[in-house]
Amino acid sequence: MPTPLPRKSNAATNRNVIQKCLKGFRSNKGEAGSTGLDIGGALPGTKVSTHTTPSGTRFQLVRSSSALTYPSCIVVYVFGGGFVAGSPHQYLPLTSQLAKCGCWVAVPYYSLSTPYPTPMNQVLAVTKYLHSIYKQEGKGRIRVTIGGDSAGGTIACGAALRAPELFDGVFLYSPWLDLGSDLATYRSRAFAVAQNTGDPIFTTPAAVNMASSQKLALNYLGRKSQLRNPIANPIRAGPALLRKLPPVLIYVGDRESILGGSERFVAKLQEAGRVEDALQVYLGMWHVFPMYSQGCGAGARLAQADAAIAQTKKFIVGAKGGGVDVPIELSPHELTSVDARLVLLPLANVGLGRGSGATQRRRRHQVGRKRVSLTRRKHG
Repeated sequence: MPTPLPRKSNAATNRNVIQKCLKGFRSNKGEAGSTGLDIGGALPGTKVSTHTTPSGTRFQLVRSSSALTYPSCIVVYVFGGGFVAGSPHQYLPLTSQLAKCGCWVAVPYYSLSTPYPTPMNQVLAVTKYLHSIYKQEGKGRIRVTIGGDSAGGTIACGAALRAPELFDGVFLYSPWLDLGSDLATYRSRAFAVAQNTGDPIFTTPAAVNMASSQKLALNYLGRKSQLRNPIANPIRAGPALLRKLPPVLIYVGDRESILGGSERFVAKLQEAGRVEDALQVYLGMWHVFPMYSQGCGAGARLAQADAAIAQTKKFIVGAKGGGVDVPIELSPHELTSVDARLVLLPLANVGLGRGSGATQRRRRHQVGRKRVSLTRRKHG
């Protein structure tokens, strides 16, 4: 069981946590403890059980011990792992945190050996089954949010594109949205040991990283022609599909080689005229950083991970402003005084009224001394 750590963090403490995580990545031992990945089981005060849909898809259900028997919201979370690794159990430290908002969190055991569309079909089967339970119990329409990270983000986003009527929101941590894997950020974020810059998770040279990513993508897609399929490869989605999506919230680290995919996808959402989505780029952060909230063994929590999770929980329950507020427990002063600052790239101030797409595209947002233009950050 994870050891509870204090949630408050000052700048010096958070710098130490970040350095501890980066040191763990450099050790490259491939073990959860050495890399800093949150390890252990579910958090205290949560319950975990396993269920099976009528079609035979198993899923893990994580609930808060104090949650209602039938809460008002459900999360379907799709774990990452390059389409070949990962499991619901590995994600318990994260999913049990999400369950603390009072919702059910269902994590499908999707196939890691069968190509598209089987994994997505299994995720949708779990979603439809949960909808049916509420209907049978006479509970009416339930708020369902789908989330995922990395390759799980590919499947989650594709599922929302394929069946948007099933979901009320989409949140993604470091999603792999462009399976072509040839973005400029593969080069601009290539890891450099001496300078300690670039992607600390995928440390191979850019060409090797791209080639291995393309191999994993083809393993999932089954055939190269599926790269043109907007459900299998979300970056290919056009305006007609994108306009049907529920609100989208994306978290990504500035050091990630796949950062450009999230930026391009959000640019396409803008171009489709949407104003209720948000991209949050955390400077200095790495791939799926919310999974490192326990602080990589530093004895303190990673403030950026806690902030992202706290905002995600607001988004899950439908709280106004859940996608664009300055994160809970981190003030703008703290954000500018630590090595990893937060840049918000929202397309609209959720809950604060809507503006035209053109107005939102021109708007600039400032956090501390960091200023970002949406129009300049469209492409990787």
